[in-house]
Amino acid sequence: RGVQQLGHLEQVRTMIIAPESPVEGSTQNILEQVINDLQGMENIENDLESAIEAALQEVGSGPQRPPPASKEVVAKLPIIDITVEVLVKIGKGTECAVCREHLIIGDKMQELPCKHLFHPDCLKPWLDEHNSCPICRHELETDDHEYESRKEREKEAEEERKGAANAIRGGEYMYV
Repeated sequence: RGVQQLGHLEQVRTMIIAPESPVEGSTQNILEQVINDLQGMENIENDLESAIEAALQEVGSGPQRPPPASKEVVAKLPIIDITVEVLVKIGKGTECAVCREHLIIGDKMQELPCKHLFHPDCLKPWLDEHNSCPICRHELETDDHEYESRKEREKEAEEERKGAANAIRGGEYMYV
C-alpha cells in the first residue's frame, strides 16, 4: 500500500513541477519533502514488519503447548468394564466426552486419575497430542523432562508466593 501511494505521489509531483509550471521551485521543494517523509515512513514500516516477523519466529520456535502424555503413564491407565453397578454410580446418561456416545453395559472405558472415563480408542489419539483430561484439564506426566522441570519450578514458585501472602509480621503464618 505504501509503495502504491509513493508511485501516485511521484506522478502528482511530475505533473505539478513540469517545466511549464509557473511555481516550479516552491512546489518542487514541498513535494520532495513530502516524498522523502513518506519514504522515511516506508522504511520505518519495513523495520517494524521485520521486527514483528522476527518476534513471531522466536515465539514460534518455542513450545506452543504442553507435550503429549507419557506413553508409560497412558499404558498404565486402568480399564473399567461398564456394568450395571458402574452405570448406576456414574449415571445412566453418561457419555464419552470425545465421541459423545452414551456408555452401555459391556463398554470398556479408560479411567484418568481425575476419574473421568473415555473409550480407549477415543482417549489414545487425544493423549498422543495432549497431556491433560479433555474434560477438566487435569495434567498427566509427560516424557518431556524440560517441561516437567519447568512445571515443578512454577509449582514451587506458586507455593512460595502463597506462603509470602500468608506471612504475618513477626514471622508467623496465617493458614487459610
